[in-house]
Amino acid sequence: MNSYFKDLVNWSFVMEELSAGVFRIIGTHAKGWRIDLTGDNPDRLMERIKIDALRMESEDRLLYSRKDSNNYA
Repeated sequence: MNSYFKDLVNWSFVMEELSAGVFRIIGTHAKGWRIDLTGDNPDRLMERIKIDALRMESEDRLLYSRKDSNNYA
């Protein structure tokens, strides 16, 4: 279950501190997509991974809508 972002229900996220002040967040989608970010600002990493995950979902929806429209043309 995704405890970080309620609007990204097909994602799970794990954040860890690799060393003092260096954080890593990994997002994994139910389809197997993966985002892996590392940095020194955990809040900024959270914002960035949310944007990236939403972008990936948007691009996936666009790709499938194009495939559907091509199949019925």
